[in-house]
Amino acid sequence: SSAMLIAALDRGDASEVYNIIQDGIARQAFGANVVEWFLEEKIANKNVVRHVRPWLVSERSWKRRKAKRPLSRVELSRLAALAHVVRQARRLWQDNAVAMKFLTTPHPRLHGREPMQVAASEGGLPAVLELLQRIEEGAPV
Repeated sequence: SSAMLIAALDRGDASEVYNIIQDGIARQAFGANVVEWFLEEKIANKNVVRHVRPWLVSERSWKRRKAKRPLSRVELSRLAALAHVVRQARRLWQDNAVAMKFLTTPHPRLHGREPMQVAASEGGLPAVLELLQRIEEGAPV
């Protein structure tokens, strides 16, 4: 259910998120409310929310999701990736505002794209996690 997914995202339990998503996809259990919770609770900055939400669910699809259509497998994967990146950035900086600034500022190591945008794209999560790891280790970025 959506409540179980939200709780697992909140705890940062990646394997639990994966299992819940796999189970829920078959039942078409997740809708716009999961995305709204993530944006309101974990991003919490209205300007950033407006900027980030289309990376999770396109404008056209958002209207359908708001009309009670379930999230797609790709949209759920994007949500899980962004939740992981936000959690890692907050852990690294210990400050939500600094983490959000980093995640929404174009970075040269990501070809001038924002880390959140890259994390929401297919195959982009490892690049953003590597960048965060390099920063944490003090390696040149």
